[in-house]
Amino acid sequence: MVFINFLTNRKKLKHLRPLRKKTNILHTSSKVASKDTLNTSEQIVLDANSEESVPNSFDSDLVITDNGEGSLSFDHNIDHETWELVHMVLAKKGMQHHFESVLGGEMKPDVVKYILRRTAELLIWTYQYKNNRVLEKHSIIYWFQTLILSEYILVQPFSSKYLSGYRQLSPSTCLNYITDFTKAINWFIWFRENRETEYPIEGAASGGILTLCCKLKKSYKPSLRKQRLNKTLEHLVESGHFPAGGLIQLQEVMVEDIQWAKDISEHLARTCLQTYNKFLAVLIGAMYCESPQGRIGGKKEAVSKEFYLFIFFS
Repeated sequence: MVFINFLTNRKKLKHLRPLRKKTNILHTSSKVASKDTLNTSEQIVLDANSEESVPNSFDSDLVITDNGEGSLSFDHNIDHETWELVHMVLAKKGMQHHFESVLGGEMKPDVVKYILRRTAELLIWTYQYKNNRVLEKHSIIYWFQTLILSEYILVQPFSSKYLSGYRQLSPSTCLNYITDFTKAINWFIWFRENRETEYPIEGAASGGILTLCCKLKKSYKPSLRKQRLNKTLEHLVESGHFPAGGLIQLQEVMVEDIQWAKDISEHLARTCLQTYNKFLAVLIGAMYCESPQGRIGGKKEAVSKEFYLFIFFS
């Protein structure tokens, strides 16, 4: 009864403000144990432990030095200002609008941001790797065309030297870069604004870069298998992401708190902010521990209105 009365009488609270409609109940950086689906033909959804959990953030100083087999010896810096410039140009050419439209798959804004970000990053790095100078605004679309038609081999060092080498991203994240860039290539050729008059490309001319991207995806398969094996239950227990006693131990953690939530005074839960916060935390924790087969992502993304409806009718 305390649960139901607490929810139905919330409007009477004077000292507690209700959560806003757009407030996330659980922070998206929560670490949870989940099954991984590693499919090289589809976009791999990044989890909360991914190297890129915030799509609209960008490292302001990404510096890489190449002292490899060739005669090149240089420092590359992808600064935030250059990245924003490329991002803006791609968006003005209709890239963002396309992927959010029906033809582009009606992707969510965060997913589209990843595609734009990664494409911009690739264009900047490959241009600087080739020309040893910063990519300027008037060269962005021209370089994109050049990369597709003749300089597509630069995608390989971008993947090996920059993503895997300097940034040390996981195989699944590297694969996501290549997958997103493949989508960007198709947009550039077939759906870009003014594509007939401004740096046009025939569909058949993209065979080289698409073949390379396909080869890169396949080359990640062994590493993806190793990554998947590293996320077994034993590894989760060892890393502290899951209790050694399994589900029973996980539920035992909440036993005392759940009993506390059942026994507290309804008046105290409605009038004391500290008690209210603890009560809400116990309620959310109990929902997760007692519903292991539920979709934790749904709880993380639920807004306050959906959350309270879920509690009331469950």
